[in-house]
Amino acid sequence: MINRTLVPDTIIPSALPKFSFNTTVLPNGVQLYEAKEHEELVRVAFYFKCGSLYSKKKGQVSALSKLLLSGTSKLKSYSIQEELDFYGAYTDIENGYEHVSVTLFCVNHHVEKIITFMIQVLRDVQIPQVEFDLFRNKSLENLKVSQQKTSYHARRLFMESLYGSEHPYGRSMSAEDYQNLTLTDVQNYYSDYFLGSLDHIISNTPLPKSAHALFNKFTHDTTIEPFNVSSIKEGEKIIQYPFKDAVQASLFLGMPCITRNDVDYPAWSLLITLFGGYFGSRLMKNIREDKGYTYGIGAGTHHLPDSAYLSIRSDVKNEASQDCINEIYKEIARLKEELITEEELNTVKNYMLGSVQRSFDGSLSLGDRFKTIIDHNLDLDYYHHYNQQILTLSKDDIQKTAIKYLDTNNLHVISVGTY
Repeated sequence: MINRTLVPDTIIPSALPKFSFNTTVLPNGVQLYEAKEHEELVRVAFYFKCGSLYSKKKGQVSALSKLLLSGTSKLKSYSIQEELDFYGAYTDIENGYEHVSVTLFCVNHHVEKIITFMIQVLRDVQIPQVEFDLFRNKSLENLKVSQQKTSYHARRLFMESLYGSEHPYGRSMSAEDYQNLTLTDVQNYYSDYFLGSLDHIISNTPLPKSAHALFNKFTHDTTIEPFNVSSIKEGEKIIQYPFKDAVQASLFLGMPCITRNDVDYPAWSLLITLFGGYFGSRLMKNIREDKGYTYGIGAGTHHLPDSAYLSIRSDVKNEASQDCINEIYKEIARLKEELITEEELNTVKNYMLGSVQRSFDGSLSLGDRFKTIIDHNLDLDYYHHYNQQILTLSKDDIQKTAIKYLDTNNLHVISVGTY
């Protein structure tokens, strides 16, 4: 009989599952990564290296990703969806800065049929004008709704401030951009870049050899140059954006920061988790629990193909926006001036190590971690070393990291609300 009056012992996890993937370079040059363990639920993700970093016109990539399954020379959009539904399959299509990803989910029994069908569709995309018009009209309506939110403008202004409004990371769509986008723009981007840009494929289970031959129907020969950002400069660091009749203010603060490839990243990761990365963080205790300025505030590191940035976000009472910003600065100063407590350090370590363990739970999660390894060119033992370094970090390490990297002179501060 379990004695439930006793608190269970705390166990610090120190080992993680190892990645077990077969790597094959297909005759067309595409890298195929297949997990070695057989799974009933199959997830196959195709990564086409034609994301928004490579687009010369705003909206081409996002429109294409939304319209990839809108039709072919023989099939309407509803026919494509009916075929997927018949086999209990579904897709998830995303557009990123570097890749457009097409992820297919199905049961193992039907995987060859579904892959065959999806490749036929993806190699014969013919977007009907009516589908494009529906996409554009819906996008314009969604933009109108977004523009009524302070949080939308806070994020938009922050990215413009950090990277510049012409940088792919900093640019945003306007109503005029949607009006200027044409079906020809989207269809040409598909023909000129998407079709020849299949870069790699990741599967959570071994695939039949016949599928390998199907993948060779794509080419890997697009010569596409990324957007030239050498002349683009960051914007103003402090922006106070008036928003009439706003119920609350939206704050977005942050700065460029180190990436996963940096030797100090584990210490940085722990520092930011302590600062604002979980419910017991210092920002939450101060600004939510003590001051009552907000229901929630958080900080985190966001990774881009060639950079990363720290963000601090919250929606606060209009009258408290400047006070909240001042408290954020105070918490940064505390991290640099005072050692954290041993109890605080152990709490954050346990939280982070548990989170990493959960992120390896199951083949799909393992595939997500493997994708991070591929995307950021990390060593296969990266997460193991990350885990070990988290375990060994001291209070002094965290303070030194704060002093080294949390320079408030680099902080971009965006406040959107009524003043």
